[in-house]
Amino acid sequence: NTPRAAERKTVVIKREPARELLEDPYSNFSGMAIDEEKGELFLSNDNERKGQSIEAYHVEFPPERSDRVTEPLRMIAGPKADLGDICGIAISTEFNEIYKVSGEGNSELGVFPLNGNGDMDAVRWLPTSHGAWGVFYDKPSDELFVTIEHVNRVAVYKRNAGLKDEATRFIQGPKTQMADPHGIFVDEG
Repeated sequence: NTPRAAERKTVVIKREPARELLEDPYSNFSGMAIDEEKGELFLSNDNERKGQSIEAYHVEFPPERSDRVTEPLRMIAGPKADLGDICGIAISTEFNEIYKVSGEGNSELGVFPLNGNGDMDAVRWLPTSHGAWGVFYDKPSDELFVTIEHVNRVAVYKRNAGLKDEATRFIQGPKTQMADPHGIFVDEG
């Protein structure tokens, strides 16, 4: 010890903070899908303070409502829904289904009715790897494409797969040059 080090003293001052920053009480949208036929926009909300949800809105917002927060037409949320950290959503208007994936926690793809509302159980669950992020429904092949960020993979499932079904194939490996894949789009053309 040097003499100077011995002279130093730590002084602790206890006081109340000048102000506190609260978490945002509004939705934090992380994924979207559009039902063009019905003119509805589906958004996944992963804000823990508000509560994770899948929210449906009109595609076109009425101008007279521009001065306040727009309320959803309907919302899937609650403990039964077990939405977790929602990262991506996709829809099938033909089968009236919403598909959601969660990046952390619950590692299953949840399937909900397109007109679902309130605290409800998923119609079915499909196992995915931990770190699922993006999901895309490919109508011509009737398949779901799911990105898995931690292992740099795209997993492909039959649309109607359930908990006992596995992926039909994977896109993965150094030749893909994928790194931490998040969103996904499949060119149906």
